Amino acid sequence: MDSLILKISIPFIGILLSIIGFFIALFIKRLIGLTDRLDASVSRLELTITSMRGEIRANDNKFESFTGGCTDRHKTVDRRLDSHGNRLDEHDKDIAVLLEKTK
Repeated sequence: MDSLILKISIPFIGILLSIIGFFIALFIKRLIGLTDRLDASVSRLELTITSMRGEIRANDNKFESFTGGCTDRHKTVDRRLDSHGNRLDEHDKDIAVLLEKTK
């Protein structure tokens, strides 16, 4: 009886191990395909990041030149506003003097 159980169980165990091996090999192939796709995605992301860094640097340079021009314009506008403010103050004084003379 023991020999009959051994004769049946050994091929059965062999078939089960073959099935398990088949699924392990299939899993490994899928895992390798997945890692290849992930490597390709990471490479594309690195390329995108590099190009975006270049765009950021280019925009920073444009922004700095733009703000430099704004600083010069602001100085001119501020100087003109101060000049106009001083003239308005003089006009206020002149108007006050004229009002005093008319009374």
